[in-house]
Amino acid sequence: LPLAKTAGVLLAAAALVAIGLQLLPKSTVLPSAEALYVRNCGACHGAFGEGTDLGPSFQDPIWLHGNSLEAIDGVVAEGVSGTAMVPWKDMLSEEDRLAVSAYVFGFQLAEQ
Repeated sequence: LPLAKTAGVLLAAAALVAIGLQLLPKSTVLPSAEALYVRNCGACHGAFGEGTDLGPSFQDPIWLHGNSLEAIDGVVAEGVSGTAMVPWKDMLSEEDRLAVSAYVFGFQLAEQ
C-alpha cells in the first residue's frame, strides 16, 4: 500500500484498540488485515478501495451504510440485503472481521 494508506490503516487499528475491541498484536494487524481484504474484498471493492461495478468505493466521503468502525463492522458481519455484499459473520472469525473492518476504515483516514 502507499504510505498514506498504510498510515490510515494503522490509525484505524489504533482506534479499534482505543475503543476496547481486542484485535491482533500491533505487529500483525497491517499484514493480516491487508491479506484478508485482498482475498475477500478486493475483487468487489478494488485493491485500494477504489470500488468496482460490484462494490462501492471506500475512497470518497459518501458511504452508503455509514463510515464509523461500528457501521463498517456491521456491514461486514451482516452483509447488505439485495446486493452482492454477503454476511461474513460465519465465514470470518471475529478477530479477522474486526481486522478487515479496521482496514476498510483506514481507507477514509488515508484520504484526509
